[in-house]
Amino acid sequence: MVAAAVVETNAFGCNLPNLAGYDISHRIESTNGKGAQPRTHVLPEAELARRQARR
Repeated sequence: MVAAAVVETNAFGCNLPNLAGYDISHRIESTNGKGAQPRTHVLPEAELARRQARR
């Protein structure tokens, strides 16, 4: 198994001023919480090697 050196979240732009513009600022905590949850999928070794080769 390969460990990640970088953890990516999916909560870019989830802040009070941005969400207020859409009238959903009350959802900031739940949205940020979901974006920071650990991801549990693992890339197959072949896909991981292919992505690393592109760097």
